[in-house]
Amino acid sequence: MNMTDVPHTYTDSHESDTRAGHYYVSCLDGPRVALLYGPCDRHAEALAMVATVRQVAEQVDPFACFYGFGTCRLESHNKPGVLNDMIVKETKSCAE
Repeated sequence: MNMTDVPHTYTDSHESDTRAGHYYVSCLDGPRVALLYGPCDRHAEALAMVATVRQVAEQVDPFACFYGFGTCRLESHNKPGVLNDMIVKETKSCAE
């Protein structure tokens, strides 16, 4: 799947999308797009993870502070986000 073909909508609203699909925390760096965390069943869950995912991404890549972070919905793609394993470890260590 070519991620540059995935439509990204920019909005000031943080209202949850109620449509069915696979929700991800995504990262944009110019034309490059990455699905960092997900899939989540609900958009609200992905929205709630944006700050945590950004923090972990900045630990992995110091240039991540210059990237755009948000969420996206895909209907057919349901592979794990590239930082899923790190996010799970990070949230467990925070909860302990």
